[in-house]
Amino acid sequence: MNKIAKLIILSGFFMIAPLSLSGVTYSQKDYHFNINDNTIDFNYSWLNMANQINFITFKLDKLEVAKSYIDFKRPETKDVVDYIHARLLMDINIINTSQNDYKIQIIKASNEDDFSFLITGDTKNKLDRIQTVLEDKQQDYYEDYFHEHFYNWNKDAKLISIDYNKITELYLQKIAPVAKAFQLKNNNQIYDKRSVINDILNFYQSLPYDTLMSDRGAGFSTPFKLLHENKGDCDTKLVASAATIKSLYKGIKVISVILPEHVIIGFNVPANNNDVKIMYKGQQYVLAETAGPGLIPLGELSEFSLNALKRGDYEISAL
Repeated sequence: MNKIAKLIILSGFFMIAPLSLSGVTYSQKDYHFNINDNTIDFNYSWLNMANQINFITFKLDKLEVAKSYIDFKRPETKDVVDYIHARLLMDINIINTSQNDYKIQIIKASNEDDFSFLITGDTKNKLDRIQTVLEDKQQDYYEDYFHEHFYNWNKDAKLISIDYNKITELYLQKIAPVAKAFQLKNNNQIYDKRSVINDILNFYQSLPYDTLMSDRGAGFSTPFKLLHENKGDCDTKLVASAATIKSLYKGIKVISVILPEHVIIGFNVPANNNDVKIMYKGQQYVLAETAGPGLIPLGELSEFSLNALKRGDYEISAL
């Protein structure tokens, strides 16, 4: 008895697109870096919301900056299929050697972007169970692959989304020199969280905006790649802002609020009367934009973001 069970191949990617930014000018005034033996010196200047020039400089490990270009990339279908094929092949070899009633083969398509199961032998009353076991393992391996590559896998929708939390956690220690630079910039007076958070947000907002859609990273760059290339979009700047602020303020709670084609950030800090706020798991968060290039302070949002919130068209995740 023969049975071919087709695998479900990755059907799409979840990507954040930019807001319309026509007519907005950049507040960044200067950016340059110097490469040393083991570090890279970064230097920035920008105008803050009070139209005052700001400066910051910090050193990052040269190897870590280089690694940031491969820490995250858009997964290619062939890479996913090859990973799952290798994992399933090990399982099938174990099954085939543990009994003699039936044999399972994996047959790759000619383009190597797909493959099938071929089950032969006495499979009476066993076929559905065999197929279910293999399909369950397949879903587990999808999740494993994407988790290893900083994505979340939605097995019901067959879609992936960037795991902002995992990337933020990866960079908490790495981005400490940037956090320390902001501490020094504020004369070590970091007790005024709102002021320092605004300072950090303004810095990332001032970096040139780029959709990154021509990049293999599917519209996203890691924090060090953002700093090195001096360009990024809303979710790229969101993760860099979150990592920097969480590195500076240990224990601060931060969320991402995913809107249609955009994403904003939230902080569990004391709110002012006019702040835009949201509740998440019983706690209040003050919301902010990270995209730029215009400077928007903590507690204020663009009209686009406000309208999405009013419609209830958003999802919240912890960072």
